[in-house]
Amino acid sequence: MLLPLPPATSAPALLIGGKPLSWAVLWQQVASAHQQLQRLRLEPGDRLLLIGAANVGQIAYLLAGWQLGLIAVPLNPRLPHPELYRRTALVAPSAGFWPSGPPNPPWTNLPPPGHGLGIEPLPWPEAELLADLVFTSGSGGAPRIVAHSFANHWHSAQGMAALLKLEAHHRYLLSLPLAHVGGLALIWRWLLSGCTLVLPQAGLSLAEQVARDQISHLSLVAAQLERLLAELAGRATLETLLLGGGPVPPALLAVARGRGWRCLMSYGLTEMTATVTAGEQGGCGKPLPGRELMISAGGEILLRGTTLAAGIWQQGALLPLAGNDGWYASGDLGHLDPWGNLQVTGRRDAQFVSGGENIQPERIEAVLLAHPGIRRALVVGVPHPHWGMRPVAYLDGDDLTLTDVRTFAAQHLARYEMPDAILPWPPQQNGLKPDRRQWQQQASVLLADLLANGKQ
Repeated sequence: MLLPLPPATSAPALLIGGKPLSWAVLWQQVASAHQQLQRLRLEPGDRLLLIGAANVGQIAYLLAGWQLGLIAVPLNPRLPHPELYRRTALVAPSAGFWPSGPPNPPWTNLPPPGHGLGIEPLPWPEAELLADLVFTSGSGGAPRIVAHSFANHWHSAQGMAALLKLEAHHRYLLSLPLAHVGGLALIWRWLLSGCTLVLPQAGLSLAEQVARDQISHLSLVAAQLERLLAELAGRATLETLLLGGGPVPPALLAVARGRGWRCLMSYGLTEMTATVTAGEQGGCGKPLPGRELMISAGGEILLRGTTLAAGIWQQGALLPLAGNDGWYASGDLGHLDPWGNLQVTGRRDAQFVSGGENIQPERIEAVLLAHPGIRRALVVGVPHPHWGMRPVAYLDGDDLTLTDVRTFAAQHLARYEMPDAILPWPPQQNGLKPDRRQWQQQASVLLADLLANGKQ
C-alpha cells in the first residue's frame, strides 16, 4: 500500500508534555516495538490489544503492529476491568500493551518500547487487510465490533485532506481516544500530512493545552467547545475546528467563529471510518470524496463508498454492513437542503410515539438549543398512563423554569412535542456524548423524586 510516511528526520512528530519528539526518534521506537512483536512470531491478522491513555509507547506499537499486518484493538481504559476482559475475550488478542494493567493477563503483555535500530518507516501491508477493530454501540445497546481495513483509513484521511488544509508546520491535538474511530482517524491524518501530533496531558484543561502547545487544529464536540470558549482568552493559535458528535448550539458556533476560528460542522460514524460529510456552511456539509449519500423514502440516511468499513467482526468472521443494494442503512434520519448539505434530524431508534403522534427527540433538542440560556439539551421519552410516552428534557443552562422553556418552545413545537418536565443535566459524564438509553432509564426515577419534592 502506497502511503508516503514522513521520513526519519529531526522534524517534530509528537509533542509530549510540551516537548517535541522527532520523526527520527519516533521511528526508532517503532523499530523497537517491531522487534518485540517479531519475537512473538505473530502472523498477519493476529490481534494486538492497546489499552491506556495515548502515549508514545501505544503509538509505537500501533504503527509497528500495522507494519506487520496485525489488527489493532484499542479499548477504553475507563471501562471497568470485567468489561475490558469480556471485550478482549471476544477478539482473542495474541499480545497487548497495557502499562498499568493487572499482572498475568490472558495474552502476552508487551514492555514499553526502547530505541531500536534507526530505520526508515516500512510500507503498510496490502490495502484490503484489516487494520483495526473498534467497539461501538449496537442498536440493542450491546457493543458490536466494526472492522476497518487499511484502505478504509487511507481513503478517509485523503477525503479530509483538502478540507482540513493540514501541513507539516501545523499542530493537531489528539483530543479523541484511540478507542474511538475519531482518534484513529486523527492518526491517519497526522501520518498523511506530516504535521505534529500533540498528545493530551493529564492535569491540563483543554484551554491550557491549546494555549501552551500552540494548537492549530482541533477535533471536538459541543461540550468541549463550550468549555474551551469559557476558559481560553482570545483566538490563541487555533485555526480550524472540526465539530461533530451531535448538534452545536448556533450561539456557541457564532462565538467561536467570532474569534476567527474556521469551524467545520461534520457528520460521521464508526461504520464509515469517521467523517462522512463536513463543511463551513449549511448543517453538516456535503459528502467528502470517497463517500456517497442518499436519503431513503422513509428519511433514513443511506451510505456507501470506499470508507464503508469492511464489516462487523463476529468470532473471526466478517458480516457485511451493506444490504443487497450496496447501501448501508445508518439508522440516522435526515435530508439534503437545496444546496446539497446534509441536515441530520435524529436517530430512527430514538423516535417514540405519544398519543399516536411520532416524536423525534432531536427535533425538540434543536429548538431548545436555540434558547440563549440553554447550553446543552437531551430529550427522552418516559412512560405515561394515558399517552404511552411523553418527552422530558435534560437541560444544562441558566435557572429556567418549565414555564420559561415551554413558552419559548411554543413558537416552534406542536403541543404534543412540548416537554412535560425538565431535569438537571447530570454531573460530568465519561465518553464523548451522552448515552441516550441510559439517560432514559434514569429519567423516570429522577422525575419521581422531583415530583415528590414539589419541584415540577
